[in-house]
Amino acid sequence: MRRRALVLGTGRSGRAAARLLVSQGWQVVLADEDDRVDGVRLQRELGDGTEVCTGCHDLPSGPFELAVISPGFKRSHRWLEGLQRRRTPLVGELELGWRHIRGPVIAVTGSNGKSTAVQWIAAALREAGRSPRIAGNFEQGPALCEGVLTSPWADPWVIEVSSFQLEHSHRLRAEAALILDIHPNHLDRHGTVDEYVRIKLRLAQAVVPGGVLVVPESLRQRVRALYGGKTVSFGSDSEPAEFICSNGMVVRRSGEEAVSLAGTQWDDAVRGRGAAGVIALLAEMGVGCREAVDVFRRMPRLPHRGVEVGVFGGIRVVDDSKATNVAAAVAALRGTGQRIRWIAGGRPKQSSFAELREHVSGRVAAAYCYGEAAGLLERDLAGSVPVRAFTSFSDAVTAAWEDARPGETVLLAPACTSLDQFPDFAERGRAFAQLVKKLAKEVRKWETE
Repeated sequence: MRRRALVLGTGRSGRAAARLLVSQGWQVVLADEDDRVDGVRLQRELGDGTEVCTGCHDLPSGPFELAVISPGFKRSHRWLEGLQRRRTPLVGELELGWRHIRGPVIAVTGSNGKSTAVQWIAAALREAGRSPRIAGNFEQGPALCEGVLTSPWADPWVIEVSSFQLEHSHRLRAEAALILDIHPNHLDRHGTVDEYVRIKLRLAQAVVPGGVLVVPESLRQRVRALYGGKTVSFGSDSEPAEFICSNGMVVRRSGEEAVSLAGTQWDDAVRGRGAAGVIALLAEMGVGCREAVDVFRRMPRLPHRGVEVGVFGGIRVVDDSKATNVAAAVAALRGTGQRIRWIAGGRPKQSSFAELREHVSGRVAAAYCYGEAAGLLERDLAGSVPVRAFTSFSDAVTAAWEDARPGETVLLAPACTSLDQFPDFAERGRAFAQLVKKLAKEVRKWETE
């Protein structure tokens, strides 16, 4: 009799886990509470060996020998509690895929910059003659279960790991790991900063003896309790780190080798620290600092991460829809310059935006806040910058465009998730670009007449 597995969630991760299990002879039940999912279409896509249940209120009947959890499920979800009462073994999709990996692993986590970092690491290693593959939380690549189904081998795997994935992962292994940064994020899910940090630092326990862990200097002491092997730190020039970022340069203290970040995506004080972390990791992989930065300088931006939509009538338009937390929004603001018409809002991940005040004053001409976070942003930014609040995203974008003048930048850097009005940050970014281009055409038509 075929073994039966339950997969929770019909998104990218759940479908990947189902396909991997079916390829190994399992009978899979794929379940989702969302009644908007087309179960019939999904059943046809996955084929024999799967049963799809959408719009489910109760857990499908068992017994199941394994349950696979998609990252979107909180640990407190009633289905997980029900499975624990049944004593069904639980595993996250990431860990399921990880069990099938062949070849070394570099794992990357952090609050911001993970996708750009894994893209950079893979590009530098490929140029150095290796055969890396990217997977995991990286939206431009496959979920890990999908990646190993295609082929379990890589040299190395470069895996982006989110806190949602780490929450359901307990047995990971990596030859190298990079923790880019940890800022308050996803508190709507994890509850407290301490819990969020604890989950992120779980990645340190995945590093094998003889491996290397690269972390911000501020976390070095804390991770020593989790990993006793080699640790390399990065930070600012006021910290005793091995790699530091200062005045647009990354400096390796041993030998005082220095490379400029000019012309790269992270040529600013906020994101420059992350660049120091990537360079530190690549140095451990045998890639020289200058070679690493040369690769980064040539690398295209990922979608919705500080991408210039265009310049229309002298007004520059920038899409940083992926800036879904305060730290990312600060980096976007500081990297944009001055005279900014800033669009922020959506669904908040935290209860205060007061730390943004010091970064908008003198830099932002006006803030255009929308959605569920509009009231919070208006309250916390009051007095530091002119603020206008809107219910809809399109109204905020339209107002920012109408107020903008030549020489200014209209910047989307929301500091919030998109989930009040869009399914994801990518759809929000696409809507922003389409709306601004439409508005720009209307303005040019009016100017011509």
